[in-house]
Amino acid sequence: MLLQLEDVGYDDGGFQVLSHVNWELEKKSLYQIIGGNSSGKSALLRLIAGVYPITSGRMVWQGEPLTLHGPHDARQRGIVYLTDTPQLFQNAAASENVVTVSRLSGKGGRLLNKKADRKICAALFRQFDIPFPPDTPVFRLSLAWQRILELLRCYYTGTSLLLMDALSGWISPEELRIIARLLEAMNRKYDASAIVCASSIDHILPDAASILYLKMGRPVACVRREAQGVAWIPPDFRSEHLEYPKLDFNPGDRLLELRRFRIPAALSAGRSCANDFVLREREIVGVYGMDVPRCDALCQILTGLRHDYGGEILVRGLPVEIQSPRHALRLGIACQALRREDSLFPGLSVRLNLLPPVNVVHPRFFSSMRFERIFTSLRLRQLHIGDAGSELRCSALSGATCQKILLSRYLSQDARIFVLFHPTHTMDHSSRLDIFNLMTHLQRRGCGVILFSNDIDELAYMCDRIYVAQCGGVREISGNSTQRANQLYRYLS
Repeated sequence: MLLQLEDVGYDDGGFQVLSHVNWELEKKSLYQIIGGNSSGKSALLRLIAGVYPITSGRMVWQGEPLTLHGPHDARQRGIVYLTDTPQLFQNAAASENVVTVSRLSGKGGRLLNKKADRKICAALFRQFDIPFPPDTPVFRLSLAWQRILELLRCYYTGTSLLLMDALSGWISPEELRIIARLLEAMNRKYDASAIVCASSIDHILPDAASILYLKMGRPVACVRREAQGVAWIPPDFRSEHLEYPKLDFNPGDRLLELRRFRIPAALSAGRSCANDFVLREREIVGVYGMDVPRCDALCQILTGLRHDYGGEILVRGLPVEIQSPRHALRLGIACQALRREDSLFPGLSVRLNLLPPVNVVHPRFFSSMRFERIFTSLRLRQLHIGDAGSELRCSALSGATCQKILLSRYLSQDARIFVLFHPTHTMDHSSRLDIFNLMTHLQRRGCGVILFSNDIDELAYMCDRIYVAQCGGVREISGNSTQRANQLYRYLS
C-alpha cells in the first residue's frame, strides 16, 4: 500500500472544505478524482502535497503515519503536485526547465553545463516523440506542451506519487498519447502512481484503478475497476450534461475593427493575426487556433502595454492607438488577463476580489457597505458560490472557481467590448452555464464579445461567427450553429 486516507478533512477558517475522505492507493496504479467546481478536488491534492494542513483524520504513507510540514516534506518522499497552471520559467528554454533546474536542485551536481543539459533533453524528446527542439523558449509553447514539460521533468528526477490537477480541457489526442506514455514510463521506472483530476464524466480514464467522486467536499462514491468497472457512474453525476440554448440577436453597429492587423513578427513568425477582423454590437465572435504567445501579445496590445503591431485599430469607426489599460477602459475595451494569477489577489476574500475597479463605477455606489453587500451577494448567486463562501480566501478555492470570480469582475466593468481568453477552461458543465449566462446578458446590453477558445463545441454553439487562425492565414466561418459546427469540424479534419 502506498497511501491511505483515513477520515481526512480540511477546515479553512470555519468553512468545511473537505470532510470524511477515505481512500486507498497502491503502487504502480492510476487513480482519478471526478467532481464539479468547488467539490474539493484541488483541496484534496493540496492536502496530500502538504500545501494545506490536515485538520481532521490522518494519512498513512507506506505503512507509517504521514505528517507534512510543507510541500518540501512531500517532495522528499517523492510526492509531486502539478497545479492547473504550469509552473515553468517562461523565458527559459525547454531543456533548462526540464534538466538544468532539476540538476541544480540536487540531481547530479551543481555545475552549470547547458550543452550537456540540451543533449540529455534531446534524448528525452526523441524517446517520447516531442516535435520541437530542446532550446525552444517555453513562452512559445501551448499550455498542453508546458504540462508535458512538467511531466518530463518528473520523469527525469523521479517520483513516487504524481498529483495532476486539470488534465483535460485543452489537450489534443496527440498530446494525450504522449502524456499516457510518460505516465506509463514513470510507472515502469519508479513504480510510481498518479492521481488525475477532471471536472466532467466525459474525461474518465479507462486505465484508472479507482475513481473517487466528490461533491461539496464529501465523497459520494469510490468506484473500483475490479468491483464495478470504471464505466459505472453514481446517480448524482449522471445528469451532468447541460445544453445551452443560444439566443440570436440582430447585430448592430461596428464596435471594433482590426484592419490589416499583424502581431509582431518575432512572436508570430510573420503570420497575420487577423484579416480585417470585425466585431459588432450584440455579437459573440470566436477565434480558434491562436497560440499562447500571440494571445499574450494581442492582450498587451488591446490594453495599451505594447505598440509594436501593424495595421489599424478602430473603435466605433475611429482609428485609435491604445496608450494604457486606463485608456482602454475609457475606450470601452475590457480585456481579460491571459493568466488569472496576474489579476486575482489570492490572499484576499472572494468578496473583495469580486468588486470591480472603483474608477469604472459611480463614485457614490460604494459609499455604503449595504450597496457593497448587495452587489457581491448578487454576483455570488449568479456564480452559484453562496454567501457562506464570500469570506474565503481565493487561494483556498479551486482554479475554475477563481476563473469564475475573475470573469465576473471583468464582466462588471462599464465597457462595450469584452475580450475573453479560454473563459471556461477546466470548468464543469454547470459553471460553463453560468459563464454563458453572463455572456448572453452582455449581448442584451448591446455589448460585443471576442471569445478565444479551443473548445470546438463552445465556439460552434455560442458564437455568431468564428475566425480560424491557422498557418497560412485566417478563415471566417458563419451560418447557423449546426452549419458552423459542420464547417469547423470539416475544416479541422
